[in-house]
Amino acid sequence: MQITGSIVICGSYARCIQIAIACSAAGIHPTLLVPAGSGVIHPEGISLHTTSDPFSCVADMVVDCSDDDAETVIARCNQLSEINHGDVVFALNADMPELEKVAVHIMHPGRVIGIRWEKPEAATPRIISTPLTTETSLATAFLFLESLREHIVS
Repeated sequence: MQITGSIVICGSYARCIQIAIACSAAGIHPTLLVPAGSGVIHPEGISLHTTSDPFSCVADMVVDCSDDDAETVIARCNQLSEINHGDVVFALNADMPELEKVAVHIMHPGRVIGIRWEKPEAATPRIISTPLTTETSLATAFLFLESLREHIVS
């Protein structure tokens, strides 16, 4: 099992930036995918790649911690699924209502997991699997969170 080398983080919220900073510190290349025209505040001294073009978002893992509605998340994940390789794992905001129902509408529901970030800077996020989540996707998610453990500010 290989550790994630690159990640796309969807959303322009504080938790997304904190995750991106922790990924960068852990040696994982983060890209923030933000809605066109949204302003993202970059912390001083930190260089984060930010784009509104999903076609430039090729990664090993997609973390969608936006507060978007289910239809928007499904559409974004399906678009990113078409762009990315066959093993990309989709980590959705586990606080999303009806996570399991959303997962079945994503092209590869076995690659969908939920991550519950207790607060934006939580040092102990939790993984939520759906009945369709594969063991490989679950293992990838655990490795990803383990690699972030010492870099997330608590």
